[in-house]
Amino acid sequence: LNNRGLDIAVSGWIAGGSRFGVLLVDVDNFHLINEESGYQTGDIVLKKLSRLLDISVRDTDVVTRRGPDEFLILTHDDEPERLLRFATRLRDIVRESEELQDNPLTVCIGVTAFPLHELFDQTQARANAALKEAKERGTNNVCGSWEAIRPSP
Repeated sequence: LNNRGLDIAVSGWIAGGSRFGVLLVDVDNFHLINEESGYQTGDIVLKKLSRLLDISVRDTDVVTRRGPDEFLILTHDDEPERLLRFATRLRDIVRESEELQDNPLTVCIGVTAFPLHELFDQTQARANAALKEAKERGTNNVCGSWEAIRPSP
């Protein structure tokens, strides 16, 4: 999905009163693939990763590319333990993927849930904070953030 498709999906889920999980996936040290193998190889790797994520989530989940080497996943689950297990399973699928064995990857994932009382931008900020914490711990990590981030006055 592109950003417009993501906006439509989020709006629909919110309008329907759905609570949902948000996973922000970032490829570890992706710049090294571009530097060592070239940008064309980097593009191929990202397409393979995108397909891998798509087939590794439920049909009702949403996967979208958010940045050069970053993906956002929405899932119809907002329970922290299940979301962390889901993110850990995705992390392991990426690391162990035969599809990516020519350019092995690891990812860090920030996980949170969308509560109905906050703006989606706040939820994305919390997912980003969790991703930042995961990356600070090194490569191949998953971190969750469940504390509400209050908007700046």
